[in-house]
Amino acid sequence: MKFWVGVTDNSWFNFQQANKPDEVNFWQPSATPPFKNAPSGMPFLFKLKKPNNYIAGGGFFVTYSTLPISVAWDLFGEKNGANSLTGLLNLLSPLQQENKTDNLIGCTILASPFFF
Repeated sequence: MKFWVGVTDNSWFNFQQANKPDEVNFWQPSATPPFKNAPSGMPFLFKLKKPNNYIAGGGFFVTYSTLPISVAWDLFGEKNGANSLTGLLNLLSPLQQENKTDNLIGCTILASPFFF
């Protein structure tokens, strides 16, 4: 069985865990796909960053797309792991070279997220 482990921002994870959405946008600051030819339903696990460094949950792969940040916010709202577009930009800003509202980000959509 194939699966993917994505290192995630602890703030993103904590926000999602508290809100328990039916799907999440596991975004990445780069618009480069993290993998190719992933089958729909592939398990995708969340690994937290330091100091935690452990698998803390996951979801099931639906699709990947590259979107401007503002469009990702319009489509997914809080499922991006923040309570506002400004909050999403604050999560992205330390990870991107430029802080523009319409930079492209990678959007990995995961269904049925679960949290340990």
